[in-house]
Amino acid sequence: MHSCGIVGWFKVVVVLASTALMLVVAGCGGPANARPALSPSQSAAPLEPTVQPLRPLVAVVPGQPITEAQVRAVVDGVFVQGIFLDDPTLYAECQYYHGGEPTFKACPLTPRLEARLTSHIGRFPPRYGAGAFCRCLAVSPDIAVATTIRKDTATAHVRLFGGAETVDLVLAPSQGYLLVDDIQCNARGTASSIYVEPIPSC
Repeated sequence: MHSCGIVGWFKVVVVLASTALMLVVAGCGGPANARPALSPSQSAAPLEPTVQPLRPLVAVVPGQPITEAQVRAVVDGVFVQGIFLDDPTLYAECQYYHGGEPTFKACPLTPRLEARLTSHIGRFPPRYGAGAFCRCLAVSPDIAVATTIRKDTATAHVRLFGGAETVDLVLAPSQGYLLVDDIQCNARGTASSIYVEPIPSC
């Protein structure tokens, strides 16, 4: 009986030791102590901020005539004063917004014009580095705007550098806003349109 008691007691000890070992192993490798896996949002690269037009888009009401003030507000969204912080008095083209690569998403454009300019970025005449809108190689210290308004479109005749550089911005309602739909050399009409291939110099 004495030997049987010892054997029984030994079995109990073995069972208790095995149970304790399993608990320890489970505690070390269980979910509470496992290395946290990165979720898709944690592992993905941070998203670039969405580029918005530098000036508020100009809303239009169907059936209402376009006004000179609306045209000038659109021009102010294309040739933007204050882009270059070292000289905030200069007027620069909207694609050169603060803090990023040039993008026409910063400009008040119809979808077709945005696509056209984006496909030719860096390749506007007269040579590499020219602006898409003025087709010139510098930023202007001044701007003057004359307006021609028709029934459902308008043209902003823009003069830069005291009139040395001129460009016509053709505006049209699109998606509820007044947006630039074409860029032409001043008084040269559709023959100088940004959609002509190759793009003509002004």
